[in-house]
Amino acid sequence: RPIRTLMSTSNTKNYECKKVRLNHQGCVIIQTDSDLVSLPSYVYLVQNVSEGIVCVQNLQGFWGAMTINGQQIIPFEYITLQDFNEGRTFGIDKNKRLHLLSLDGKSIKILDTFTDARPFIHGYASIYKNELCGLVDSFGEIVLLPDFSDINYSGIADYYILTKDDKEGIFQVSTKTVIPPLYQRIVSIEKEYIVVEIPVL
Repeated sequence: RPIRTLMSTSNTKNYECKKVRLNHQGCVIIQTDSDLVSLPSYVYLVQNVSEGIVCVQNLQGFWGAMTINGQQIIPFEYITLQDFNEGRTFGIDKNKRLHLLSLDGKSIKILDTFTDARPFIHGYASIYKNELCGLVDSFGEIVLLPDFSDINYSGIADYYILTKDDKEGIFQVSTKTVIPPLYQRIVSIEKEYIVVEIPVL
């Protein structure tokens, strides 16, 4: 039997509304790779399924996570919770502390001096302290102190693009080499050299 698709966001009566799918018993359902799966009745809102885990919100507005079979792995203790990537996620708890969490729901590390983070890419994640960005590994250890406006994966394993004052530089993880952000743009990263763009004097 066809099920109405309700996955858009709209504004109704001056507050934000998000449409979700329900089964005919009133439970939220999610689309997995092969099927539609019903979640427990106390689930109010869901994010995307990632690595077999879905982040879910309860009626009190707190986020947790469960498997697609409905097994709770992260309790409803977070005011925000990211989708999993590379077996890790970040959540901000009720006391506004940033946690690094594993697939089994354990808090690997509390990063309470930081305010936000991005998902992991190739074992590292950009992490923010107010307006400044640093880099942490999958155990929450700081690899680069927050001294940049942004850090992005270059698309080449082992290399990250550093941005500061609208200039770009490079960080190589394996050698811990920092090429300061002094260049207009990082054009390409080759085996023997890096091509950068500089202004003509």
